[in-house]
Amino acid sequence: MNRIGIIHETEYCYNQPVTFGPHRAMMRPSEGHDAHIAKARVNVEPKEVSWLRDVYDNSIAILTFDGKSDKLSIASEVDVDLYYDALNEWPISPYARSFPFQYPPEKHIDLMVYRLPSYPYDGPILQRWLRDLYQPGQVINTVELLSHLNTHIYRSFKYDSRDALGVQLPNETLTRGSGTCRDFAAFTGRIRA
Repeated sequence: MNRIGIIHETEYCYNQPVTFGPHRAMMRPSEGHDAHIAKARVNVEPKEVSWLRDVYDNSIAILTFDGKSDKLSIASEVDVDLYYDALNEWPISPYARSFPFQYPPEKHIDLMVYRLPSYPYDGPILQRWLRDLYQPGQVINTVELLSHLNTHIYRSFKYDSRDALGVQLPNETLTRGSGTCRDFAAFTGRIRA
């Protein structure tokens, strides 16, 4: 068993007091046979926090606010006990153990939306970035490919803290070699194709 700590802190400051609508926040990982939440703490200012579970059994914090404030602060700490920490213990469907693979026909409808390119013009620069990981026609162990991909992302990009609104395009993240967590999410979402 391994114990990991997840710490999240977000703070928004406003020029004047504002009114907040209700927020839904997911600040706890899902528990299961391989993960148990040993300790959790959430602080929100100004706040009223209540909890519910969605249809997927995720723990959802419902944040409601009384009055106005010029600051919104959310802090979460979770200690999670992991009982399966070896990558090879995670089951992979037999058809997906080597990449490339074909999904069974019954999964195609559900996956169709994820196979459409979000940023079709970014394809060439993304393919160049992926060239070190995978060559078309090559067969590779899927877990090994995912491990290489995670390492490649870690080595290729520098994290930036940025207050500006919006998300940069994936080609900007690739060209700059840096981005915020929002930019990384947009970029890694593009790799799915």
